[in-house]
Amino acid sequence: MKYFTRKPLLFLLSTFFLINSYPSIASQEQEDNPKVSSIVYSSWKGKQKILNEGGEAGAAPSRVCASSLIGPSLQKKSKKKTNLQKAKVDKRENKQSQQSTSSPHSILKVKTQKTNTPKTLKKIRAQVEIFEESGNFLAASQEMDRFLKMTSAPTLEDLCYALDLNRRAPLIKQRQNRPQHLATLIANHLKIDSQATDIYFQKYSWQQFWPYLDFLIAETAEDPTYEIRHFKYKLDGQDIYDHLQWILAHMRSYKYPIGISEDRYGTEGNKSAEGVWDIYHEGLTINNYTQKENQARNSFAYHFYGGAVDTTRLDQGTFYNLMVRAGFKEEDFEKGKHGFQDKILVKPSLLNKDTLEQCYAALKEEVALTLERAKHPYVTFVFELRPDASFSVNELFSYNNGTLFKYFYEELQGPAATIIEDREKRLYFCFHNVKQIILDLHKTSSLEALNKVQEFMVKRYNNFEKECTIITGRGNHVNSNGAIGVLHQAFKQWAKKELKPYIKTYIPFGKDGGYKIILRQPTTLLLTRQPFEVHLEEATSSILKADQTNDKRLIITHQQAQSDIYFYTLASKAFLKLAQQHSFTPTHYLKNAENGIYLTWKDS
Repeated sequence: MKYFTRKPLLFLLSTFFLINSYPSIASQEQEDNPKVSSIVYSSWKGKQKILNEGGEAGAAPSRVCASSLIGPSLQKKSKKKTNLQKAKVDKRENKQSQQSTSSPHSILKVKTQKTNTPKTLKKIRAQVEIFEESGNFLAASQEMDRFLKMTSAPTLEDLCYALDLNRRAPLIKQRQNRPQHLATLIANHLKIDSQATDIYFQKYSWQQFWPYLDFLIAETAEDPTYEIRHFKYKLDGQDIYDHLQWILAHMRSYKYPIGISEDRYGTEGNKSAEGVWDIYHEGLTINNYTQKENQARNSFAYHFYGGAVDTTRLDQGTFYNLMVRAGFKEEDFEKGKHGFQDKILVKPSLLNKDTLEQCYAALKEEVALTLERAKHPYVTFVFELRPDASFSVNELFSYNNGTLFKYFYEELQGPAATIIEDREKRLYFCFHNVKQIILDLHKTSSLEALNKVQEFMVKRYNNFEKECTIITGRGNHVNSNGAIGVLHQAFKQWAKKELKPYIKTYIPFGKDGGYKIILRQPTTLLLTRQPFEVHLEEATSSILKADQTNDKRLIITHQQAQSDIYFYTLASKAFLKLAQQHSFTPTHYLKNAENGIYLTWKDS
C-alpha cells in the first residue's frame, strides 16, 4: 500500500565538525569490530616488543666496555663468551627480521594500513561497490567504515553512503549502534539539530543526503512522541523523477498511522521544454498519528452515515485512512448527514477500459468533470481496475512518466491525500475542490454562511473564474428563530459590502433558491509581434494599472505560440523592473494559461 499526502512539495566540503569528530569513528570501529580491534592491538604490541628487544641489544656495547676492567686472564674467556652471545643475538635478530617482514602484525604491515593515498582509497571504494553489488552489505559496510577511518575529511556523500550500507546490512550486536553514530556525524556535517521538529537543509540537494532523510523518516515512524516533523530541501530538476520514485517507495513502505506529506514551495532557474525547472524547493512532512489514534480509540469510531457510500467499491479502513491523511478530524465525522457527507462527495468508479492509455484518459476526464459539477468542497475518488486488467494501479498512476501527478498539482493544486492500493487494485484520491463553482448553504448559520461565502468567493476570484453559484434556499420556510429566508436576504447585503470587490453582478433564481454570480474580470494583455523589450514595457505598465484598481490580477497571452519560459521570464523581469524604478515589491504568483499566464500578486 502506498500513501501520499499534500497540504496547501558539486559536493561542498565542510570539514570542521568531521575533523573534530573523526577520532570517534576509530574508537567506535574498535568497539564494534573485535577483529579489526585485535589486529590494531596486536600490531602495536608486536612493535613495542621489538623496540624493547632492540634496546637490550643496544646495551651490549656498554657491557663490552665494562669488560676492560676485568683482568687479562679473564678477558680471553670473556671475549669468547661475548662472541658466542653476539652470535646468538645476531641469529635472533635475523630471525626477528624475517618474521617482521612476513608477519601480518609487523611494523611494515601497520605502516601499510595507515597509507591513505588516493590510489589506496580508490581500491577500497571499488571493493565496497563490489560487495554491495553482490548483496554482501555487511562486508560493504565494514569496508566503507575502513574507508572513513583512512579519510581525514569524509564528504557528505561518503557519510550518507556508509549510513545507507549500514542500514541495509544484517543487524549484528557489535554494529547495532553504527547507523545512529553515522547519523550524528552527518548532522554535525550539516550543522543541524537532528532532534528538531523542523529541519531546513540549506546548502545541499536531495540527491546528496537522501539516505539521511530515510533515517529521519524511520526515526519519526518508530517514535510516537514525534507527532509531526517537517523537512525542507532543494531538488535538482534532473532528479525529479528519481525523487518521485523515492517518495512512492516510502508510500509503499509506511502505512497508517504514519503519513507522508509533500509540498513544493517554489522553483529556481529556467524551465525546460518538458516543463522541468532547474531547481525545486521541496518540503516533506511526516505525520505519526499513533497518539491521536490512541486518544480517539475509545471516544469515537469512523462510520458511514445512512449507508450512502458504496462499500462494494472501496475498503472502509483504507477510506478512513485517506480521510485522516487529508486532514479531517474527529468532529468532522461526528456531524452526520449535514456535516461529513455535506463536505465530501465520495465517488467510487470501475475503470472498465481495455488499455492502460484508455483508463488513464478516462480517469483524468472523470476527475475534471466531477470537480466542476460537484457542490462539495471535497471530492474523494476511488478508481478500481477490472479483475482481468493487464496492468497495475501503480503503472496507471505512473503512466507516461508521472504526468497524472503533474496534472493534479498544476491544474488542481494536487490531491489532499492519495493512497495507491495494490492489493485492492484501487486508487484513492481526496481533492480539495478548487474547481468548485457551486456553494450550498443549507443548514448553515448566518455567521458560518458569511465565512464560507467569503472564502469561496476569494478562491473563485483568484482562480480567474468567470462565474459561480451560491445556493441559499428558496426563502419560503421559517427557521428556528422564526425568521424567513435569512440567508437569501442576507446575501444581498453581503454583495454590497463584504463581497463587493469580487462581484460584478448577481442574478437570483428560484429552483433551489440562490444566486448566479458574475465575477469581476481581471486586466488582460494580448502581446503581438513585437520585440521582447516592448512586451516588457507593456507588462510593466499593465501590472501598475491593475494594481491601481485594487484588482491585483493580470492575464497575459500572445497572438503566437510561446513557451512557458517566455511568459515566466517576462513576468519576473517586469516585477524586477518595477522594484528598481518604483520600489514596488509585492509577492507574486504565476499559473499557466492557454498560451499565456495568470498573474496575481499581493503586498509583501
